[in-house]
Amino acid sequence: MEPREGYSTNLGRDMVPREGHSSSLGRDMVPREGCSTNLGREMVPREGYSSNLGRDIVPREGYSSNLGRDIVPREGYSTNLARDMVRREGYSTNLGRDMVSREGYSASLGRDMVHREGYSTNLERDMVPREGYSTNLGRDMVCMEGYSTYVGRDMVPREGYSTNLGRDMVCMEGYSTYVGRDPT
Repeated sequence: MEPREGYSTNLGRDMVPREGHSSSLGRDMVPREGCSTNLGREMVPREGYSSNLGRDIVPREGYSSNLGRDIVPREGYSTNLARDMVRREGYSTNLGRDMVSREGYSASLGRDMVHREGYSTNLERDMVPREGYSTNLGRDMVCMEGYSTYVGRDMVPREGYSTNLGRDMVCMEGYSTYVGRDPT
């Protein structure tokens, strides 16, 4: 008799399931979850699965649990397939579900997130608006009145404005409210 599918050829004793097969001994062996169906040889874990061979394969971090087919990387993870997925910059660490973009990042999902204008680069936590920007979080930040548009660094109050940072800048006495340029 030929060994049943999924069994090794240790003929002197009871057959032992091959790697990647479950132990349903009464019938032909079924590949374990996360293993490909290369039945002529030992099973190889599918992409996105760890190699915990003693038990059912567990998806690696950063992969969704689409178990019927090869695992697809979750949103917010890079595609470094040889090892556990690495979070892309600008994503929060909600690992149990698809990653959510952090405040202050655009949704360019195909590559690392790009900072939105008016946000600082404090990557360990949600981005904080830079001084001189309003908190219109749904879109790029708008400069508050009295600030120049030097985007590369924290905004500097324009000449003739006081430093009331909690709200829009107020013109100092003797200055007009022409927002597009320095007061005259």
